Amino acid sequence: MMKKTNAFFACLLISMIGLGSMALAGGTFEVLPMGSSFFPGAIHASYDGTVIGGSWGGLFLYTEDGGLVYLADMGDTPEGLNGHYLSSDGLNLSVQFDNAEALDQAGYWNDDEGYNLIPITPDGEPCGSGISSPYELNFDGTMGTGLQWVGCSAVAYKWTKGVGTVNLGTSGNSSRGTGISDDGTTVVGFDEHPVQGHRRAAMWTDDVVGPQMVVNADDASECLATSSDGSMICGTWGTSALYWDNNVGAINLGTLPGDENWGSIAFDISDDGKVVGFSGNRFFSTPRAFIWTPEDGMMLFSDYLDQEGVTGHEGLALDSITGISGDGMTIVGAFVNEDFFLEPFVVRLNGTVGNEDVVEDEVEDVPSLATALLGAYPNPFNPMTSVKFNLEREQNVQIFVYDMSGRLVRELTDQVFSAGEHSVVWQGRDSNGRAVSSGNYMLYMVTEQETRTSKMALVR
Repeated sequence: MMKKTNAFFACLLISMIGLGSMALAGGTFEVLPMGSSFFPGAIHASYDGTVIGGSWGGLFLYTEDGGLVYLADMGDTPEGLNGHYLSSDGLNLSVQFDNAEALDQAGYWNDDEGYNLIPITPDGEPCGSGISSPYELNFDGTMGTGLQWVGCSAVAYKWTKGVGTVNLGTSGNSSRGTGISDDGTTVVGFDEHPVQGHRRAAMWTDDVVGPQMVVNADDASECLATSSDGSMICGTWGTSALYWDNNVGAINLGTLPGDENWGSIAFDISDDGKVVGFSGNRFFSTPRAFIWTPEDGMMLFSDYLDQEGVTGHEGLALDSITGISGDGMTIVGAFVNEDFFLEPFVVRLNGTVGNEDVVEDEVEDVPSLATALLGAYPNPFNPMTSVKFNLEREQNVQIFVYDMSGRLVRELTDQVFSAGEHSVVWQGRDSNGRAVSSGNYMLYMVTEQETRTSKMALVR
């Protein structure tokens, strides 16, 4: 069966279009209308960047069409309300508010259901005025993670709507879930060292009981966010920003030049491998927003904007970046204004295009629930791209990457997916984890109904 499939794929590899030179397409820099603050809030973007939400002078949602809306202005507000994480679909916020016993408890909000508490596990019990704290939600807000108090030990939890909450466990006295993949199968955060007591970057997955260490087990570290599929993680390692993926392992990203004595923090990561945060120390030095990409390393964010052709930020001290959309095209953070207070901003990138001979996917104009391979985004790409596809019903899907000679490069997935839109990430590596060379590649999606193809180009 596989030999016949390979021969069939090879016969289809004809008339490929070459890749020309690259051109910058620019983008926009916008000051968000939440006003100034002495301390930055936590601002995040939905997967496609159409919704921005979090906490800045109160819990808020912001869209270009609807403008700024504070949750406190949308109806009854529970006592003790706070929170900050926005789900990838932009419809849910993780929140915390007082329960019936006036204890702080994790919850969520959306426009349809209003405010709801996330239940605790049977062994949960309060410490001081709180019983649990929320962090990230998965794509559609049906799962979430954070920490729950068991006495005065904090333990990472995973919550599933309609199912309940489970403690994820800890090796020491405490742990915390900070990020969760879009499908909810991977939680990242920290697990306390059982002897030395410091935080250690950890992940929890559905197929392994207990925390798994992301870096050396004795190193101080912490995971702060994960990509949509859980294959990439960012956070801190020692005093510097951390990047991890399941092919190359952990990388210490270092700092911007001059900040070696202060360190750096990575707050968020996109599906195309961009890592964002700040370098320096907010209390003892002047922090500077950075972006790290696998191809260019760590850059001052203002330099990156200049490189991408984005105007409107000139002369501003970009302090930090707290969020980046899953598609890597929307970035939110804070800058220092003329009164030395912080104000929030959003950057929307237009991406890059080729001047000539650009590879373009022929994406069909199909109904929302028709089965289709929607192509790779970004395309061209370096070093990662998201392969998007749509299914009219639940079924098994295989996605392969082939080179131009018809050789199999990598199988990206072979599993059952539900009806709807999905994506898988290709990191530009073959089945042995080796980086592949620049060039044109073919995607093949094999479903129970048919085989679909799409073109993409890797540029190193």
